[in-house]
Amino acid sequence: MPERKTERDRRWDLDRIRAALIGDTAGFDIEVEGLSARVSDAPLFQRTEDGRLRQAVRVWVRAETEQEAITWTISSGDTVIDRVTAPAGPSPTSLYLMVPEVETPEVFRLEAIGATLSPIQADITVTPQRKWSIFLIHHSHLDIGYTDPQASVLASQLAYLDAALDLVAATDDWPEESRFRWNVEVTWPLQHWLGSRPASVRDAFLERVKQGRIEINALSFSMHTEAYSLDELARQLWVADELREQYGVEITSAMQTDVPGATVGLATLLTDAGVRYLSVAHNYAGRSVPHLVGGQVLRRPFYWAAPDGERLLVWYTDTPHGVAYMEGNLVGLATDYGMALASLPEYLNALAQRPY
Repeated sequence: MPERKTERDRRWDLDRIRAALIGDTAGFDIEVEGLSARVSDAPLFQRTEDGRLRQAVRVWVRAETEQEAITWTISSGDTVIDRVTAPAGPSPTSLYLMVPEVETPEVFRLEAIGATLSPIQADITVTPQRKWSIFLIHHSHLDIGYTDPQASVLASQLAYLDAALDLVAATDDWPEESRFRWNVEVTWPLQHWLGSRPASVRDAFLERVKQGRIEINALSFSMHTEAYSLDELARQLWVADELREQYGVEITSAMQTDVPGATVGLATLLTDAGVRYLSVAHNYAGRSVPHLVGGQVLRRPFYWAAPDGERLLVWYTDTPHGVAYMEGNLVGLATDYGMALASLPEYLNALAQRPY
């Protein structure tokens, strides 16, 4: 049994957590006078005009002084495959070189030339990369009375639902995989929204639910289930039951966000109600540190079995670090394209080293 550890006085440090999220990645280090670089495979692919795939080789570069231009070249034999010219300086920068997709490990020659830089030549091995499907789950989080007075929180939640409906409509002519989708995290704000909007707006919302562009999750709140009686726990689903009966919507998933965990009674409650999927984003709030006692090597997703043998498919965010719902934000998805391009591939590489 691992020793129990606590971390009461350690602050929730975004940079530390981000470093842990993208840690454990393999790479090849290059050191020359005045410059260091880390070369690694990246799970990024580019389709060429003839339908073939090229995969990325990533180079993280840091120079002791500002370098106006360093030209990086990757070759196979005497054939130059790709070339990128970019500046470098004390702040790390990244660049990508593309090579034809490999099915087995292949050796390529990497070269770098700069005006004040000693030439770099190194043989690197490019390995096959896992092809990931990435699903972005857009949702708000209900913290009733914690982030603002309750009335203000509710007003914000209703505005989020208005905005979600507008964004869904605004992307109707986008490619199918790019169209905006919204997840209603909990049903309590939705109940108020449906009761305060015109019938035409309510009908438009419900039509989007039936189209699969908006999903309603089953629970009324994200609560500390260990504080509930059985009856109180069961009442978590009363709004979902009403929505099913009144509007005929399908509700097969649930979300639980920003609380320390869940009791087994939640699994029984959800499976009895026909819920098959649970997404959790736990926050240990500094009182527990699973990432120090092996939490990162736990499998995800996993099946959670209720006492009666029924089970839920559970996906969870980077729970061992207490990231809660901030996982996508930490890898740049809520910042900008550049941040996502820098962090997301590293995160996928890290996940590939773990039982994901």
